[in-house]
Amino acid sequence: MHNRKGISYYFLIIVMVAMMAWPAIVNGQPFFFPDTTTYVRSADFPIHLASGGRISTVWTRSEDAAAHRSPTARPASPPADQDAAAPKRGNDLSSGFIMGGRSPYFGFGLYLTYVLSNFWLFVAIGSILSLWLVRLALRAIGIEDDRTFLLTAALLALLTPLPFYTSYLLADIFAGLGMLALAVLAASRGPMGRRDRLVLAGLVILCIMSHPTHVLIILAMTVTAAIMAAFRLLPRANARFALGTGAVAVALAVAGTMLTNFAIERTFGHPPHMAPLLTARFIGDGPGARYIREYCPGADFTVCRFADRIAPTSGAFLWSTDKRDGVFLFATDAERKALSAEDIPFALAVLKTYPIEQAGMIVKNSLLQAAMFDDRWLNYSCKAEARCWRTVPEPIRQRMAASPAGRGLWPTGALSIIHYGTVGIALLTMAAAGIAALRRRRDERDPLTAGERAVWAWIALIAVGLAVNAFLGGALSDPQSRYQGRVIWLVPFTAWMLVMARRQSRSAPAFQAVPATPLAEASPVA
Repeated sequence: MHNRKGISYYFLIIVMVAMMAWPAIVNGQPFFFPDTTTYVRSADFPIHLASGGRISTVWTRSEDAAAHRSPTARPASPPADQDAAAPKRGNDLSSGFIMGGRSPYFGFGLYLTYVLSNFWLFVAIGSILSLWLVRLALRAIGIEDDRTFLLTAALLALLTPLPFYTSYLLADIFAGLGMLALAVLAASRGPMGRRDRLVLAGLVILCIMSHPTHVLIILAMTVTAAIMAAFRLLPRANARFALGTGAVAVALAVAGTMLTNFAIERTFGHPPHMAPLLTARFIGDGPGARYIREYCPGADFTVCRFADRIAPTSGAFLWSTDKRDGVFLFATDAERKALSAEDIPFALAVLKTYPIEQAGMIVKNSLLQAAMFDDRWLNYSCKAEARCWRTVPEPIRQRMAASPAGRGLWPTGALSIIHYGTVGIALLTMAAAGIAALRRRRDERDPLTAGERAVWAWIALIAVGLAVNAFLGGALSDPQSRYQGRVIWLVPFTAWMLVMARRQSRSAPAFQAVPATPLAEASPVA
């Protein structure tokens, strides 16, 4: 065993972490999204209040602080005519309108990385966790050598969207990491150390606490793992630990949501309100708009008040600042609360009236989302004012505008070709490997190894997660490339693991120990 770690060893670790975050480095800063501002301010504002105004950053809005002199202040809603005059923000602290659906725990973590490092610590954490998980996945199929680890990490960094999501200031990176962690935890057939199990379990919990959609993805994968374990398609010991991890993670997410709602209700006098995603989605699909034209105003839904500006897309309904098609940002606080409360009843009414049409749109949008993972989101193109958001503090906004993303310089077309090509090759590889595996089941001289069976189980579990992710992004929201892009790297990764598992079966007995090197012993990369 090697105990000495030279300068070259630490330099290699730094290079690997940088390699997994190269887009942020090239861009000169991590990538922003409009929701980034909401997450950061969800922590900045309460910290500013709790400190009596002594702690503030460039993210602190003076008007929000003035509206709440203490955490128990109950703000009065602005006059209705003032509400209708201009579009509001999604979260409007000055009037006490708080939207649900975003994790305050992720917000506090993101805020902390801003205070400590101007967000670079967030990028470094995502890169380190990604590398750590790659190491654990390889170890789970009996591969310990550093060269395979380095090659795998390099292929992920150069040919998949993974490094772009470690560079993105959103919770998206944790979706794929949590999915892979749960799959490895449930299906690995080799020995797994206690530390490895705890790391994987921690990643699942981190995933599920960072965004509500991740809860449904992990829940679906956990149920699938339980079914597979019942049919003895998973090793009992690992499956039990994985099922326990999934159950604990979901329970923590539910408890965290309840705690958040309680805190918001104590502060503002009412719980948070969800954006009317289904209402917007069904209107954008067509059946919802048809329902409004045919049944309003007699249907007595609040959305009927906006029948004169039926939005062409769900995004326009929710977030457009043009009064000709924007609804949610122009509605009064009372109307926004009513739209939120009536979201599911309106969706059920549309489904009941037009079941075939809306069901068809749900399937169509889910399939569209599953195939949509291009890289157009990389460029803000700040010459178009609306793309470089005014909600971002001016000093940060200026740096955004000067970055390659702000100037529209990222070659998104070429990158999309690379990423689609990589996924396409991966799917063909899986298909060929699947045909070969079916043939080998009849050949007792060349059976599937434990490592190969583990990877196929990963693929089954991850496929469920990918399907749920596509459904959430397409059927319940507006299809966006980042929704599927955040997890699509799992397809080439698992295809590559099939190749490595097959290579391992030909070169050595399954789970034959390979002498450890300093890098293999390293933490957190090892």
